[in-house]
Amino acid sequence: MFLSALTIRLLYLADYYGTPFFLAPMWDSAEYASMAEVFARGAIDDTFGYRPPLYPIFLGMVNLITGSILMAPRILQILFGSYAVLICYRIARRLYGERAGVLAALLTAYSGLMIFFDLELLPTSLFTLTLLLFLEQMVRLNDNGNLMIAGLWLGIASLIWPVVLPFGAMAMLWIARTKRVSTLHTTTASGNALRFFAGWAFLPLLSLIIHLLAGQGAVVVSSNGGVNFYIGNHRTADGTSVTLPEVGESWLWNQMEEEVEDSIGGEVGSSAVDRHYWAKGIREITSDPVGWLRLMGKKLLLFWSYRTITSDQDIGFHLSLFPWLKILSFIGFPLMVIPALWGLLTGIRVREIRLIGLFILTFSILVIFFFVNARFRHPLTPILIILAVGGVSTLYGAIKQNGWVRVLRSGSVITGVVVGVVLLFAGGASGGMKHAHYPYFAYGVALERVGRLVEADSLFALAISKDSTAPFISFKRGELAVRMELYRDAIPQYERELKLQPHYAKGWNNLGIVQLNVGRPLEAIRSFETAMDSDPKLITARRNLLRALDEIARERAGENDWITAQPLFQKASGLDPTNPFYPTMSLKGRYILQDRIGIHSDLDSLLRRFPDYLPARQLKESWKR
Repeated sequence: MFLSALTIRLLYLADYYGTPFFLAPMWDSAEYASMAEVFARGAIDDTFGYRPPLYPIFLGMVNLITGSILMAPRILQILFGSYAVLICYRIARRLYGERAGVLAALLTAYSGLMIFFDLELLPTSLFTLTLLLFLEQMVRLNDNGNLMIAGLWLGIASLIWPVVLPFGAMAMLWIARTKRVSTLHTTTASGNALRFFAGWAFLPLLSLIIHLLAGQGAVVVSSNGGVNFYIGNHRTADGTSVTLPEVGESWLWNQMEEEVEDSIGGEVGSSAVDRHYWAKGIREITSDPVGWLRLMGKKLLLFWSYRTITSDQDIGFHLSLFPWLKILSFIGFPLMVIPALWGLLTGIRVREIRLIGLFILTFSILVIFFFVNARFRHPLTPILIILAVGGVSTLYGAIKQNGWVRVLRSGSVITGVVVGVVLLFAGGASGGMKHAHYPYFAYGVALERVGRLVEADSLFALAISKDSTAPFISFKRGELAVRMELYRDAIPQYERELKLQPHYAKGWNNLGIVQLNVGRPLEAIRSFETAMDSDPKLITARRNLLRALDEIARERAGENDWITAQPLFQKASGLDPTNPFYPTMSLKGRYILQDRIGIHSDLDSLLRRFPDYLPARQLKESWKR
């Protein structure tokens, strides 16, 4: 079983290797890879407080030992995914018997999305493994399971994705009601619960101490929970996208810090940002509780929908590049829901199955407090496979004993089908999918990052043909044109983007750079000024504006065109008050243009600030003569 899982994953690796998505990690994957490279150098990334630490540390250690960030982690994750197959076998065998164990293992081994996520630079594979190790210990408590190890595995999983951390409290209650735990020396309920707590709380407490020492504030695992909570619960949230009302989808952690700093008037750490956005999210909920309940219902249906909610990378498009993997993707979450409900309903009297059901319910509720996509629900896939195999096995045995008519009319079968169909298809009409342009846009970005610029531009053009109103595509085409030194071709692309996003500061800044390169400096100045008006904190726009002002002001002054040059020097003086050249030239221009009211006092003021600046002193002497 292990070799079977290993082989199919290695075949996918051989197929995947060298493709743009393999060579160019996208969005979250790119951020994890960047953090890992910083950790490998023995430093702490600026975004350390905003990401659960264990996965980037894992990547950093692999990078430090092997020097590889693209291949070595994926090989290790292939081993993780293959071993997860064995854990599924052991859990299913314990609950339902040998045949069920083998079938659960094979389904897990050949599940398309299990294979897919094992090769992505995302925490999904490692998280799924640790989650299964936790559940294995819990279902073995009456045999040779270990409470402290169970708690430790849940604590490790929490450092990968903290959404499971609260389940530890429910696990403690469940343990307290377990009558016999063979590996414990105590038989008291409180002793059992404390033993689990020791393992569960150890690593999160250690994480808290490390964050405090690193100056991140009181962060237990990560401080992105508040931002994600706000994203998933503001009044315009759709339940799946990472859109912030104030910024859009393309936001950065430093923007979050800047907003909080502006609101409280001082520098803040990641824990303060976390608290700020938790509070904003709660205010959104309390301002419209009925609307929030509707949103939660929508997210619950999306979580269980047969549709795959994509995020950074359109999974459906990716699978279309690997047809055999797309076929295997049908062995997955949606297919397992109805038979898993059978397994849960027919085995509800078994304590271990009740625990698994409690975990599934808790996990799904905790996830929808934020937002939904495929990799957030994916860790339940092997658990559903175990229950589904158990459900089918139990029903098959009942049919052999009582006949299929009687069994199919039973409450468990009917309830499983009805509830499963509602969960799978009621959310299908709730939307939440990426727009039609997105897969082509994402693939174009990957092609751009590996240097295949002409192909990337073709994909961006195709993306625009799918949705001409989609933001950022024309901007990316403008960037491509600049990289290919086709500056005049870049201008209409940036202008098209700015019609869609008239306050997009980076777009105005890039347009100004291109206008400078094609000899249109006055237009460039207006573009840079618009960029600064849109985002006063965009330092590059300020620098570029100063460069443009300097260039054209010197040129016009050399042509003795002081009507144009003088106000440009004056603007440059406001942008760079530490440079006496600009106010000196502005005063010279005023003198030539006969604008002499207060000019002598202005020059004296300049000389008091820069008493040793020779051109200003020479200007004063020339005026005396």
